[in-house]
Amino acid sequence: MGFNILDKDGDHIGWSANEFDNGGDLQFIDDSKPLPTTDVATLKINKISAIKLDAAQMITDTDWRLQRATEREQIGVAIKNIETVADVLSEREAIRAASNRAETEINRLRSVKSINNFTWQVEPSDYPPTAALTHLQFLRRFTSDERAAINTAAKENASVNDYMSMLQMAKFISTKDTDVVLGVNMLEQNKIIGKGRAGQILVGL
Repeated sequence: MGFNILDKDGDHIGWSANEFDNGGDLQFIDDSKPLPTTDVATLKINKISAIKLDAAQMITDTDWRLQRATEREQIGVAIKNIETVADVLSEREAIRAASNRAETEINRLRSVKSINNFTWQVEPSDYPPTAALTHLQFLRRFTSDERAAINTAAKENASVNDYMSMLQMAKFISTKDTDVVLGVNMLEQNKIIGKGRAGQILVGL
């Protein structure tokens, strides 16, 4: 005698038995028996595989936007509220985070219905903290007087000149980067920027 699961609209409603002496007809036996763990596990595996495929497609769909942002930055296109490379990369990372979160949530589910009805989407909390800036965005955190003082100091102070040269070489500047943090604090310690300004600049105040 073989057993099969009876489903209706994705919900487990009972069991059927393949009776060899009854022409192979499926007959309802018991709608109170729980779904075997192995079947729940299979559903989870299938659902997680689908989530991975969806996430991969969502990231692929941003390829053209990443290419556009890259080319615009390379030629210096000036458009108000333009989408930057960092913006697209942040979204791609959020998709990965949301996908990982969804997989964890799937593994916590116990019923067929909850697994089949599970949906996921990218939430604001999935986006990584913004720490990467373009060179221009970083310099805009300084006042015009501070930038003038830094440029003047760079002509006379080798440490300041070296720091500004490193910033010029960077494609993106992370306010979490050790060299960036030390450099801004060095500017404050040398009284090129005011007291307390290093911390404000690093957090974007």
